[in-house]
This record gives sequence, structure tokens and C-alpha cells, in this order.
Amino acid sequence: MPICSSSTLYRLGCSRLKSTHTASGVRVRFAPSPTGKMHLGGLRIALYNFLFSRSHNGSFIVRIEDTDQQRIVPGAARQIEGILDHFELYRDEGPSKGGPFGPYVQSHELYRDEGPSKGGPFGPYVQSHRLNTYVEAAERLIDAGHAYRCFCSQERLKMLRREALRRRETPRYDNLCRGLSREETAARMRDGIPSVVRFKMEQTDITFQDEVFGIISQIFDEGDFVLLKSDSYPTYHMANVVDDHAMRISHVIRGMEWISSTPKHVQLYRAFDWEQPLWIHLPLITRDGSRKLSKRDEVVDFLWNNEEGFAHISQLSSGQFKFFFSLASDTSKVLDVFDADLAFRLLSEIRNHENRSLESLRRLASERNVSYPQLLRLIRLTLIDAPSGPPIMELFEFFGSDECNKRFDGMMKMLAKSSGHASECE
Repeated sequence: MPICSSSTLYRLGCSRLKSTHTASGVRVRFAPSPTGKMHLGGLRIALYNFLFSRSHNGSFIVRIEDTDQQRIVPGAARQIEGILDHFELYRDEGPSKGGPFGPYVQSHELYRDEGPSKGGPFGPYVQSHRLNTYVEAAERLIDAGHAYRCFCSQERLKMLRREALRRRETPRYDNLCRGLSREETAARMRDGIPSVVRFKMEQTDITFQDEVFGIISQIFDEGDFVLLKSDSYPTYHMANVVDDHAMRISHVIRGMEWISSTPKHVQLYRAFDWEQPLWIHLPLITRDGSRKLSKRDEVVDFLWNNEEGFAHISQLSSGQFKFFFSLASDTSKVLDVFDADLAFRLLSEIRNHENRSLESLRRLASERNVSYPQLLRLIRLTLIDAPSGPPIMELFEFFGSDECNKRFDGMMKMLAKSSGHASECE
């Protein structure tokens, strides 16, 4: 299972989502947590962000989100950047002309736009180095009445959870400390009672526009969530919003598992009175079209076991990918291998076959006394004017039934002139 098939890369290169609404241009980020090895889903998100930034002459930023200190794996951040470098997601390809990948795959001046090892104007790019920024942001929300300090002990929070589960309800904080006065809060802080900062979440419908899924409306009925933990480290929601604003991120491209968190982020942007980025949530990667790919699935170990099976960004401008832009203009390559009459009949059967599976192609080759590799060669010559290339089923999927039929018809019409089948193509 490839990280991103060549056909998917082609569609990405041709896609044009709406441009940024900010004055800084398109700025996207890949923000992994160094809590383990990078997996397939993470690299896919990085790739989509990278390609989107390059297609709009924008900036691709890498930010390490290491606020969950207890789960950090030593060396994971370096490994993540190393994987990005291996797959050439650190390249800022200069402007060029021609083809859907033109703006970003034909020049090779190497440098990372912004990130932990590169630096940049909006650093530092490691969240544990930005703690003062989050503390200041939390104080701003408290002063504006959008957040408050919560002094509830872990024992009380566990009790609330147990009671909710006993009643078969979703555990949530009961917002007890929301009613504390400034004087009560100040007194508890003087006494050294540990506290967190919570956001006053509105219990209302939250609606936002997603560039993939359209308008999404969610009823938010959770308790007030934590922004700043007792050790002054921010939660994901706080750090994510503050950093995206500070780094002028124009488009947030991430997995659809974060859709349920977006209402929190929308309300945070409103509380800060900041302009929201455009939201782009990507569908999940599945193993068989229905089952979510698990981190425990053997396919996610590809980064350590099968790197040579995946295309690097620089290869997209190489000859092996140019077949997507090729269309046979004559029959010379086909007639070098096949008799015109046999080629016509084989293509006619494939063209009219309801089930274009590898099994049916093997059966057809056997019935017509043609080697299976030769039959695949004929199909590739017809579809992409090349004797070799990507897997046949990937070509069928990429072009779609209608486009495949058009290409089959085109080759059959050219073959008909020399095979006596002209009347069958009228």
C-alpha cells in the first residue's frame, strides 16, 4: 500500500483549492508530536501540506508539538525531520513553467522554509520553547473574561468521572470554578493551591466551513476544557491555535479525526478576536476501503522496511511520471509487438468487458494464446503510450472507465485502418 499513489500525486498537483485569505500568502504547517515513530498518516499529512504550499508558491512550516512531556520519545523529533528529508519534503522548488507540477518540482534549490532545524521569522518552532507565549495568551483570555483558573483537585475530577460513568453519561467537568470571584482566585493562588486555566466554552451550535466536507455544524455540550496545565504547559488546543495565529498559518490541513476538536478552536479564535484559517480535513486512510488503518498494522512500518518503494518528490518531473501526459498518436509501438487484427480484437474485448480485473485479464490472455505480460504491455501502450509504467489497476482507477474507453476507442480506430475492422469503429 503506497503512501500516496502516483495518480493521487497527479490529482494533488492539478488541484486548486481557494487561495489564502491572509496578507502573508499561503502558509501551511506540519505539526507532529514526538511521541513515537512517524506513521503513514503523519507522512501523508506532511505530503499534502507540502504539495499545497508549493502549488500556491507558499511556505511549508514544520513545528514540533511536544507539550505532552510524559509521552515524549527521545530522538523522535530528529527522526521525524529525517523522514521528511528522506522523502524530500524540505525542498522549496523555484518557479518554472509547464505541467501541473511545474511550480515546484523542476528546480532543485534545497532549503526548508521554516522549522526546528531551519529556523525562521516566527520561531522557535518547538512548542516547549514557547511557554511564555502560551502563559501570556492565557492571561489575556482571563482578563477578557473568556477563561478562568480552576483549583479542583485530581481526586474531585476523578470523582466526577466515576459518577458520570455510573449514570452512563459522558464524563465532563461541571464548571465549578467558573463562578469564583477575582478575590477568591487571588486568595487561592496566594495559598499556593495548584491550578489550571480553563476556557469558558459556550454551550451552543458551532458551525464552520471545511474545504473538503463543506459546512459542518456541531452541538457542543462538553464542560470547560483546559488551556494551561498546572505546570504551565499548554494543552494541544491552546498551543495549536496560538501558534497557528502567531505563525500566520493560512490553511490548516489535517486529518478528519480533528473535526470534533474544531469547535473548540473556532471559539478560541473568536475569543482572541483573531481571523480563522481555512479548515481542510482529510479523510482517513483505510486498509480495505472501510477499516481504519491502525498504527499496529504492519503497513505502517514501511518507513523502516520498504522506503525504496515510494516516490520522492524530485521524481515527479522525471521520465517515469510523464506517462500521465502521454497519449498514443499512432500504432507503431503496438504493431512492433502485435498483429493489427489481434491487437484490435484484444482491445475490443477489454473495452467491452464489465469486470476489468487482473484475473479477467489473465483469463483473456490464456484464451487468446497471448502471454500475460504482452497483454499488459498492449494496455499500457494504449493508455499511456509506454510499454511499462504503473500497475494496470492503478491506471484503470486513475483514468476512470470513460477515459479508458476513449483511449481504447482511439487506438482501435487507428488499428482498424490496417486490420479490416474499420466498419466496427464507425
